[in-house]
Amino acid sequence: MTPGQTILRYHQLLDRYGTEEERALNREMVEACAQMWRDAPPGSLWEPMSEVYMPGFLRDRARRVARERHERAARYFRDRKGARRTLEQETHSVLGQYAAALMLGLSLNAVTSEGEARKYGNLGSNVSAFIPRAGSYHLIVGEKEPPSRTMVLIYEVTDTTFSCPGWILAAQGKQPEWQRRFVRNGVESNPYLVPPDALWPLADFFAAPV
Repeated sequence: MTPGQTILRYHQLLDRYGTEEERALNREMVEACAQMWRDAPPGSLWEPMSEVYMPGFLRDRARRVARERHERAARYFRDRKGARRTLEQETHSVLGQYAAALMLGLSLNAVTSEGEARKYGNLGSNVSAFIPRAGSYHLIVGEKEPPSRTMVLIYEVTDTTFSCPGWILAAQGKQPEWQRRFVRNGVESNPYLVPPDALWPLADFFAAPV
């Protein structure tokens, strides 16, 4: 999708599935966008959405997906070492993934299975979103992340709003000076903590092959 197509899809989703209040707000946003487009110089291009409001129907969907993931993880870790997210953390992660899919024009249906996420990225199409916890700002690239995978950093601005400061290829994020060692619940990991100022701007995502 182009940035303009992602914006159009977002407004169509709000108009079709949003609450009455969300649809009313959506109409105001569409009118504002139309006016901006009329006032823009000839040849202007749409800028990608770098911040997005998560409508109620997607928040409900995210909670269902998070609950399913959390239950599967409980079964998987029953007799294994390793860290497991709380249901709240899982929900936070899924919400951020949906926000990233909206901003990047990727399929919302790809945000489902952790097994598929390891193979294709948690957004599908070899793209993964990382949503840090409150107080953290780096994008974390796992040491086993495929070099060609696109890694996208997503921040939670409010309970319903998410922003994207940028993205990077996993291979570019695996710089020696960014690697750290962690041991949690007896399991060691050596991920790379990529600072936000090292990321490519969101507009470049649409110009790069994915």
